[in-house]
Amino acid sequence: MNFLTFLWPFFVVAACIYVHVLLVVGIEDLATAAGVSTTTLAVATACFLGNVFLLCFRSWRHVIVDFLHQPPVLGPVLGFVMLPMMLGAQWKVWRRRTEAVKSRHRRVAAATAKYAPYLKALKLSPTRILSASASDLGTHLRAGDCTSLELTAFFLRRIEVENFLLNAVVYLRADEALRDAKERDAELLRQRSNGFEPLSPFFGVPTVIKECMEFPGAPYSAGIYGRRNEKGQTHATSMHRLEQLGGFVVMGSTNTSEACMWFEVRNTIADNMLAVFVVLLQSWTKRTPCA
Repeated sequence: MNFLTFLWPFFVVAACIYVHVLLVVGIEDLATAAGVSTTTLAVATACFLGNVFLLCFRSWRHVIVDFLHQPPVLGPVLGFVMLPMMLGAQWKVWRRRTEAVKSRHRRVAAATAKYAPYLKALKLSPTRILSASASDLGTHLRAGDCTSLELTAFFLRRIEVENFLLNAVVYLRADEALRDAKERDAELLRQRSNGFEPLSPFFGVPTVIKECMEFPGAPYSAGIYGRRNEKGQTHATSMHRLEQLGGFVVMGSTNTSEACMWFEVRNTIADNMLAVFVVLLQSWTKRTPCA
């Protein structure tokens, strides 16, 4: 008798116990206890249960392998896998878009009231700002066409209005960013009065960073459920260069995939970022993207 054939009942019992524990405890807490990401645990679970299935139904194994070896079949198989994902994403975009439309007037009013005092003297048009690169914005700052405070307030208002739908920004340090922008403007004025120019062409330009980069006071989970309460204590080397040497104004952190290991921005802490799906769906329906 084959040794594996003799052991398959024990594998079935072990699989049933594992699935029961998974349903009771939850994949996030189980992954945290194991010290791995939920994606890793999900892949390991799928491999384990798949092997148990193949072991119990050995006669099906050759049928499945022969089925997948047929080239014309791979397309439909992948289609059955991708279609539910796309439909689920479309439904989520539609639901969040409906909620965004209902609450947009309230968000616009709140953001306008909050940042209007900083935008009264802004000379650049919104279209010109949104179409400009970081170096172009730095050129406008050095030429005196706008201030760092005005640009920062403009983008903060934009984020608070549009981010409800996109879920691109998961942490916003609005008050700190406005304070940093005022300091950049004061430094620019001081250097200009002394006849100098800032060393960085991006001095005073507002930006956002990925949530996986350590920044003081900002979330620092990298999309991993076990690190959901982690906060940055110091500047990562790249963040030090960005803020201290580059002179950028950091407005907040953006969403990231779990452990930065997936092409789709999705995790169990801040949900998934719908910016890509929104742009795709709006392009399919010939609508202009909202951001």
